[in-house]
Amino acid sequence: MQTASVSRSVDAPPAAVRDVLAETGPSVRAAGFDEVTVDGSTVEVRKRVGLAELSLTLEAVADPDAAVVHEQREGVFPAMRTTYAVEAADGGSTVTATTEFALDVPVVGACWTRP
Repeated sequence: MQTASVSRSVDAPPAAVRDVLAETGPSVRAAGFDEVTVDGSTVEVRKRVGLAELSLTLEAVADPDAAVVHEQREGVFPAMRTTYAVEAADGGSTVTATTEFALDVPVVGACWTRP
């Protein structure tokens, strides 16, 4: 599995940030997807990248160690999981999104692991 992670500081307390992340539609749209459809715990997303379109079906899953977790049920990756963690920081919070994913194409996978 490969991992990509990004953290951002937010001028709000952790509980308020967790509440916003729990609003699946707006929080997933904020991640940069072009289209987001939410039906219960299922989230369908689309992102246009050049001539291609990335389409994923995600499922919200419970994880006591994370604010929000989405796992891919259908899409381009053999496996993908994104975890959002929220921690208290000076005057607010730090939000960290970590995506673990598998690539099915060895050549592309080698590009991700180059130094």
